[in-house]
Amino acid sequence: MFDLPDVHADAPAETTGAVDAPCTPGDGGACCTGGGTGTQGLIVFSHANSFPAGTYRRHFAAWRAAGYEVCAIEKYGHDPRYPVTDSWTELERQLVDFLDKQLPRAAGRPVYLVGHSMGGYLSLMAALRRREAIGGVVLLDAPPLSGWKAWGVRLAKTLNVVGRVTPARVSATRRTHWPDTRGAIEHFSAKPKFQ
Repeated sequence: MFDLPDVHADAPAETTGAVDAPCTPGDGGACCTGGGTGTQGLIVFSHANSFPAGTYRRHFAAWRAAGYEVCAIEKYGHDPRYPVTDSWTELERQLVDFLDKQLPRAAGRPVYLVGHSMGGYLSLMAALRRREAIGGVVLLDAPPLSGWKAWGVRLAKTLNVVGRVTPARVSATRRTHWPDTRGAIEHFSAKPKFQ
């Protein structure tokens, strides 16, 4: 069992690890924190769709402060070696390849996969491929689908209506540009989740 510390809005945003720095294309856009002892283990984090790893820097700082080392792929879907495909099989392969590179740095410490939304699904799929090396999986807002729900999603994909029955419809209409910074602040500050 492992406990993730609470992450509050007043947690320090400053971090010294590489997670806050731009990731290097040579690493496939991968980053690992430089700070923290990592005595509690290694967290390999996977982000949600449209939220690059740097978005979670407060979480990473809190996890490092609790004694975890944190590694993450900065952006899924941007490496031509791992294109976005149906069921995210290539993104899963990207995470497994990244995980294989990180396992030696664990040096006997437990390795945890933590993923938000899409990243949770990728973490779960990768854990099934490397189950002997994983100490645990934490899914953040990524409820696994099974039984009739899984078949329903498969049917929706087959009928090409999946965008009408999943959160994809919200993503398709999500606003991505504002005239200026003030406009973006006003847009998000009016939303309950950002208050």
